[in-house]
Amino acid sequence: MKRFLLCLVAYLGYTCGLQAQTLKTDVLVLGNGNAAWASGLQSAVSGVKTTILLSESGFDIKPSSQNLESGIAAEYRKRQQADRLLDQRAVLKKWADSTANLQILPNLSYTKVSRSGSSWTLRLNNGQTIKAKVLVHAAPDALPGVSVDKQINWMPFTYDNTLYRTSVASGDYLSAVNGNATVLILSQLLVDGQENYVELKDLSHSMAAGQAGGALAAYAAFYKTKTSKANLKAIQGELLNYKQALVPLADVIPSDSNWRALQVISLTGTMPVKLAEGKALFQPENPASLLEIKEPLTALFYKTPIWYADHADAPTSLKHTISLICYLSNRSVAQVTKEVSRNWQKSYKFKSPFDEEHLLIRRELGVLLNDYLQPFDVKVDQTGRIIK
Repeated sequence: MKRFLLCLVAYLGYTCGLQAQTLKTDVLVLGNGNAAWASGLQSAVSGVKTTILLSESGFDIKPSSQNLESGIAAEYRKRQQADRLLDQRAVLKKWADSTANLQILPNLSYTKVSRSGSSWTLRLNNGQTIKAKVLVHAAPDALPGVSVDKQINWMPFTYDNTLYRTSVASGDYLSAVNGNATVLILSQLLVDGQENYVELKDLSHSMAAGQAGGALAAYAAFYKTKTSKANLKAIQGELLNYKQALVPLADVIPSDSNWRALQVISLTGTMPVKLAEGKALFQPENPASLLEIKEPLTALFYKTPIWYADHADAPTSLKHTISLICYLSNRSVAQVTKEVSRNWQKSYKFKSPFDEEHLLIRRELGVLLNDYLQPFDVKVDQTGRIIK
């Protein structure tokens, strides 16, 4: 009997040892640069168990002064400036220690990468195995055994096509011509034939790209779906929640009280952005124009031309803007006027006094259109075309 118990204890110890050799995580990030850090952090704060595998002892973060910083990149700069006495590793360690769901494994490399059903399995050089639902490759070198037949690129922000509506990051410097008026579209992070895999090899230097990749990976892991089936609007909304700019507005920074509304109104194309000398400018304090938004609103609301036919020469006053909004949204003019009056300075933080005859500036028009017409809720396909 004693011998049987000893054998049983030994067997249980052996099986527990085997189990300890396999680590399970929702999202596994490979790399130690800008994109790897931002991917892992965003994935973790989006609510899934995340592991970053480092082949070295720590991260090597190199922000670019030419990029427009938002989201995690801006937060990193803020933390670095606040803790000037700490070096980079100490700043990141303090940040990581306060982030739930995030595990960092330093000084480890992998010897084999393979599929495990719909998930991924990595064999490590210490004999352990990591199993992950989604794999994010954020290292600059190709991943052995994974075929990627395209280069992942930023693209200039342009209205020449509708792809800008599928942006998940913006503001990385592209060239002297395009400057940082750039966007990264969701499809660039996906690889045909490689489900639950996010490719950031060519963008390993970019925190903005990494944050987008982390949100995509977290969505697939959280909802137990494929990366190719990820919901664009949900991912964009999550990134906006964490102050990631989807449109490279050089004149509307994340600390602006109307930042999110102006991001959305630009992302949807409801209010055109001026492109000049490699910059995208919303020009929030410039006079607004109802005529300028006629075509974009017509694409969203079939009744738009009818209102404009009756108000051909209408000035862009608050009164006429509320009239347009109420006509398209079937709202009461009296009720909307009352709400706008209440929110004008309290919620919207507008500097001008409330006056129905007031001629709106672009900031004010953009906020009102976003609040009452909600263009972000309009569905688009993978190319950014509106789905009706």
